[in-house]
Amino acid sequence: MKKLTPLLAALLLLTACGGNTGNPEPTPTSAPEPSSAAHTPAGPVNPDEYGDYFVYPLDFERALSFTLDEDGIVYLPDLESSEPGVSIVKAYGFDGGELEPHTISVFGVSTLCAGGGKLFFTAPTSSPSVSALYSYDLQTGKTEELMVLERFSRVKKTAYWEHTVYILAIDPAYDSKEGFWDPAADIRYSYDGTILAAYHASEGRLETVYDGKLENFAVTPEGKLLLYAYDGAADLYFQELDPADGFSLGPILYRKIHSLSSFAADGQGVIYGGMNESSLWSLKYWPLAEEAGVSEMTAGTRMSLVMADSLLYYNGFTFLLRDNQLQRYKNAAFIKDNPAIRVISAGFYGENISAEGYNVSHAQISRDEFALTVLSRDQTYDICYVPSWLHFAENIKTQGSFYPLNEVPGVREWIGACFPFIQDAATDEDGNIWMIPVMVEVDAILYNGENCREAGLDFAGAATAADIIENVRRAAAYSTGNSNYRFIPERLLQRSVTKYLRNNSSLDTPEFRQMAESLKGFLQENTSWGSPGFPDPSGAGYLFDNFILLDTPGLIDRDDLSLMPVTGADGVPNSAQALILCVNPYSGNLAAALEYVSAVCAHLLAQQNTGMLADPSAYTDSGYMRQFYALHANSVIDFNLSDEVFADDFDRYLRDEISLDTLIWEAGRKLAMYRGE
Repeated sequence: MKKLTPLLAALLLLTACGGNTGNPEPTPTSAPEPSSAAHTPAGPVNPDEYGDYFVYPLDFERALSFTLDEDGIVYLPDLESSEPGVSIVKAYGFDGGELEPHTISVFGVSTLCAGGGKLFFTAPTSSPSVSALYSYDLQTGKTEELMVLERFSRVKKTAYWEHTVYILAIDPAYDSKEGFWDPAADIRYSYDGTILAAYHASEGRLETVYDGKLENFAVTPEGKLLLYAYDGAADLYFQELDPADGFSLGPILYRKIHSLSSFAADGQGVIYGGMNESSLWSLKYWPLAEEAGVSEMTAGTRMSLVMADSLLYYNGFTFLLRDNQLQRYKNAAFIKDNPAIRVISAGFYGENISAEGYNVSHAQISRDEFALTVLSRDQTYDICYVPSWLHFAENIKTQGSFYPLNEVPGVREWIGACFPFIQDAATDEDGNIWMIPVMVEVDAILYNGENCREAGLDFAGAATAADIIENVRRAAAYSTGNSNYRFIPERLLQRSVTKYLRNNSSLDTPEFRQMAESLKGFLQENTSWGSPGFPDPSGAGYLFDNFILLDTPGLIDRDDLSLMPVTGADGVPNSAQALILCVNPYSGNLAAALEYVSAVCAHLLAQQNTGMLADPSAYTDSGYMRQFYALHANSVIDFNLSDEVFADDFDRYLRDEISLDTLIWEAGRKLAMYRGE
């Protein structure tokens, strides 16, 4: 087949969404009480008859795929079926009532779709690596094998429209291993040979309809196919494929989306699951229109299992299957029709903070452009996100390039709930609340004390960078086939120098010289110390890790794990980093921006175990979480120093391009200029 080449277009939209624990799911609203009647609706449901949010009462614990037919009936394979050689597919009416299940004489039903009175699904053949496409007549119960899909190594998703089954699958012939990594947007993409094929049921014919570098697809209510694909030049885009016009391609709409595992299309926009700056997953909506922002449909929650076919759109509703729970959202209730709130950030810090329903247009710009925009009274943005470790975070505070948030509803409540060091950082010398902290991170080493003692490691007594380095070296010497650990030295360099300069105006001291020499030898030897793969804190041989989300659910109830500040336990407050939100006082959309800030504060206040809340009762009563609380309680946000002051010179020192004396002189000179001395 001749390859379809995407047509270039001029529409360019900026990027997408990268821990904290999330809020509970929305409270179910006035959906009708589920019934057990085995009826079939006469046609598509009326959205006005059903509530805004509903959870289907599944009676089994494993669900990885689902589909809907034209009447809104939901079908899910029951993976826990104990009947040998068959598959049980459960059915639910739109009101949630369980209908008669279907027993299909094929084992392993997956990637199913429905239409025309039939279920279409794939299942493994006698060859484990090969699947076949089947149909199941919902009235007669007849199962028919339609085609063995021997050319595909894996089928990811199927969808039905007008006598055609569309199949998203990996064809090894197209597996080019081509891709990219965009560190600024935290997006890693690798093309795996996924293509889109169409099985024409009336002809029994399989046709490849798109063999570009495809990621996923969805069927729109008009029967068009919305593709999400890679252009070969580190860009991802959406594009319509029209079956009614010989599978012709429409214009390209560029958009990179962080961790896009599944999406649905309502004909006007894209509903997808995405990550934000705090590694929280939420439903989002992006209209396929120029200059449109992204609406946060749901508040952020912890990442969960979301497959390629986990989202479907039907007649005004979005269906989401995750964590073995099928949720239904009425789009009109979760997507606000309001002007886009214009957000800018210096680099990638998440698409937007979770605040349900708001339309947010997020632009990521360079550091220099960001500083110029914020400090020059520019009116082209409403809100900015700035990390505390960039020097112009302090400039925003001292030069008054922010709107005072004292009287904005919810702000005082959120700031007042935070640790005192966060409250101090959020208030300027005149008592104005100049920013909202949306994420605070304290670098720490997570370690298993008992395993470390057996290995001769003593993190509890480590008080300096040299002590930390010695423990890492001992781990490397001790390492056995059963032990696993990881240490990223870059964090130690940044935090150690920042912490030192908080209380020292000069680099020419014995303390700094000793620290610099220790760090140089350590960093020259390895950029990452550790065992192959990722350390598993639950593993028998786990030692330590300094690159992990400290409030991961699997950790918070543990009593056998401990925390040590990455710079050592010397009693000095730990260096904390923060992502902060500021409001542009010159915004022409100020009222909407402040309303959005109130919603953000309400969301943040409702979260638990964030590392920002000062109330100990917000944390679980485990040995680990008591240490987590103490770690954050004894911290300080360092605004007034950027690693730009010393990073380049330290890098030259590591490469033996300059001596330690030159490093001290050069960095000291820049530090004096930076501080205006």
